[in-house]
Amino acid sequence: MKKTLFLTIFAGTLSLQTFAQDCSQIEKKVDEFGEETQYRPSGIHNAKLLCYQKENRSTYYLSLTTTGSTLNTNEKGAYLILANGEKIMKPDEEIDVEYNFAHIYGSKDYEYSAFFRLTKEEFDKLTAQPVRKFKLYIYEQDLKEEQQNEQIILANCLKNMTKN
Repeated sequence: MKKTLFLTIFAGTLSLQTFAQDCSQIEKKVDEFGEETQYRPSGIHNAKLLCYQKENRSTYYLSLTTTGSTLNTNEKGAYLILANGEKIMKPDEEIDVEYNFAHIYGSKDYEYSAFFRLTKEEFDKLTAQPVRKFKLYIYEQDLKEEQQNEQIILANCLKNMTKN
């Protein structure tokens, strides 16, 4: 019992320290004209949450990127499966495609991406459950457990940093 209690307290303390430390990964950029503030995680992520604030109103977006070996243009559909199995479906979201010169997101030739606005309900879901897997048109992308853990931390950082 004492070992369990100690481990629980220790793990909770470690999680809080990690949470506080990882919030520094969120870049805050203030528009020079003072109209908008942008919050985004630094680094390369297949699934990245962003926030734009204007006049104390926060708008959240999700950017998804994966790769594929065949070229498909003018396609639609962004689909997410969260860690708890719940789904967020965006069948009308347009998918962008570019030639994958740098092979940053994978070794395949084409990079598929989507950037779309999240409802408050969808954003709240992503602060509670990370994206486990997503699909852009027909191209699926699994997120590793470490990516999911980082995503949930960064989502909660965004939530806390952009409270209205």
